[in-house]
Amino acid sequence: MIFGLIAVLLALVTVGTAILYGRLSLKYETWKQIHWFNFIVVPIIFAHSLLLGTELNSQPSLRIFWYVLGVLFVRLAGAILWDRIRIKRHLLQVTDVVQETPDTWSLHFKSGIPDHKPGQFLLLSLLHNAAGQDRTRSPFLPAPPAATFPFQ
Repeated sequence: MIFGLIAVLLALVTVGTAILYGRLSLKYETWKQIHWFNFIVVPIIFAHSLLLGTELNSQPSLRIFWYVLGVLFVRLAGAILWDRIRIKRHLLQVTDVVQETPDTWSLHFKSGIPDHKPGQFLLLSLLHNAAGQDRTRSPFLPAPPAATFPFQ
């Protein structure tokens, strides 16, 4: 009973922060940390419902559906975990910053972005001080150097 209550409360917190993200004025990092709890919450919900759920025990088709959802969750969690293991953190050295418009800047890096595909968005984490304590995460669209564009 207690595991089910904890799971429901944590699920409500993650769903509530997703729905009220703009109104709560949470930082992106805080919002993302809250949502990592889903990797704990979902297995608790599955275990609780499979061990104690009366509906699942009385309806075989519902139980099969629940197992399919469980397999999909394990597959998704495995893919996310694999990506987190596979992705290496790369420190890129900025060689030049060019202001293109009042709210757009181009960053030029010393070396290329590893495993970069044109048109792929990346999440850039900018350090604001030498200790690396203050960060801003911004999505950006990397582009190859101008000489590699075929349509100019």
